[in-house]
Amino acid sequence: MSNCTQQQLDEIESAPDLYVAPLRKDGTTYGTFTQTWPLVVDGNVYVRAANGTDSRWYQAAIKQGAGRVRVGDQIWHVTFIPAAGETSPLGGRDHPQRRRAHDPSLPRG
Repeated sequence: MSNCTQQQLDEIESAPDLYVAPLRKDGTTYGTFTQTWPLVVDGNVYVRAANGTDSRWYQAAIKQGAGRVRVGDQIWHVTFIPAAGETSPLGGRDHPQRRRAHDPSLPRG
């Protein structure tokens, strides 16, 4: 997601989860919302799937190119595009601040 307001970016960044629902093959029906983990970098929103790019929702999102996302009670219609580069703006690494913010087993600070 880009072209988000700062308030929307703040909501996304503070949410523990972001749910995606790519369009189905018919191009008009949305799939079931699937849990992902959002990351905001330089005003863009990236999401990660538990099964990476092999995830069914990811494959559908890239193939269809559109869908919607849900954060809390907000739903936005979006365009899905693969992240430039190897796999993400982090080069495939997890984001330690993101993990720390939502994983109580990790040390704070």
